[in-house]
Amino acid sequence: MSTLLLDTKAIKSLIEMANVISVVEEAFRMCGEGGAKIPAKTYLSLEHGDFRAMLAALPKSAGVK
Repeated sequence: MSTLLLDTKAIKSLIEMANVISVVEEAFRMCGEGGAKIPAKTYLSLEHGDFRAMLAALPKSAGVK
C-alpha cells in the first residue's frame, strides 16, 4: 500500500474554502452535541523529544493530527 502525500498547491486545487468552513462548523456542532469521540492527546517520549498524536472520530470519518 502506498501513501499519498499532498502539498499545499494540490490541496488547494481539491477543496473550496466555503465547503471547508461548512464541514468544520458541522464537526464542531456534532462535537458540542456529544457526537464526536476525542480521546486525550497521546505522547510518546523519544530520546530527543516526543511524538504527539491527536485522534478524533465522527460518524463516517476519523482523523489523526
